[in-house]
Amino acid sequence: MRRSGRLRVINFRDTLAFSLLELMIVLVVTTVLAIVAIPTAQHLLMDSRQTKQVNQLITAINFARSEAIKKEATVTLCSSADGKRCGGQWRDGQLVKIAGSDTILAVFDALPPGDHLIWRSSFGWNNELKMAATGFADGQNGRFIYCPAKQAEQYGREIIVNHAGRARVSLSGDISDPPCSKDTAE
Repeated sequence: MRRSGRLRVINFRDTLAFSLLELMIVLVVTTVLAIVAIPTAQHLLMDSRQTKQVNQLITAINFARSEAIKKEATVTLCSSADGKRCGGQWRDGQLVKIAGSDTILAVFDALPPGDHLIWRSSFGWNNELKMAATGFADGQNGRFIYCPAKQAEQYGREIIVNHAGRARVSLSGDISDPPCSKDTAE
């Protein structure tokens, strides 16, 4: 086998560069991926926001129920604009207090601007949810309707509170009409 005495010289400047065609292909692929990924990311952000707000409300309901049992007293969950007394819209914040006294047990933050929260009680007591010392809802059933900003109906949820004081989030198949329809908003 005969070897050539010549060494092959490689010019590295030519091998490390990209052609204009290769750069255009990378740019097109990146653009397509971004177009596909942005709506998915927005959906994930809205879903995460909705989950946070619903979980906060369920926490408030469960806290009111557990405090009623623990303190052997009726406990009220109500809307509160100032965090000191009941009153205002549900979206402005909520507080948990011992019924008939000024003892505040917990204060929950307001919803993000534009979001709505409505309490629909079985007896029309739409300004408060009372939990008896037994942990049962004090003579009422109902549902909270959470509607995120911009009437994004697919992200709205109903939190149903039964007579036993237990809360559950409705699945989309459980709702006869969308929870964030125009007649539901405050």
